[in-house]
Amino acid sequence: MTQLYRKLQAKNIALKHVCEVGVYLPETSNVIDFIKNNIKATLVEADPNIAKQIQEYYKPYNVTVIPCAVWDINGTLTLSRAASSTFATELHHTPALINDGYIIRITKTTLMLNVRYSRILMMALLTY
Repeated sequence: MTQLYRKLQAKNIALKHVCEVGVYLPETSNVIDFIKNNIKATLVEADPNIAKQIQEYYKPYNVTVIPCAVWDINGTLTLSRAASSTFATELHHTPALINDGYIIRITKTTLMLNVRYSRILMMALLTY
């Protein structure tokens, strides 16, 4: 059980819809306990292969997967993939670069659709 879920349960806070951006692996989702307790979820994941895994894993649940990156404009964005971290290649200070010493390689980048978070919220509200 995640700490987030435990804390909200202890305070008797009932949610109807949760959202997570940057899920990575489906079984490591920060909102997995909500999902398994039939709370509607919107999950955003930039890596298209991981997004497919998330979709398959949560198929029996009320989950919407949005396969895109979140950025300050709508458009496309080059993303770098470093183990469990996917980040905008144009950023110069990310945990993968600073903490892990990751070196960006063009062969490990992907061009992805990106949207503003406000658009994600609109998509989530439309499926509510």
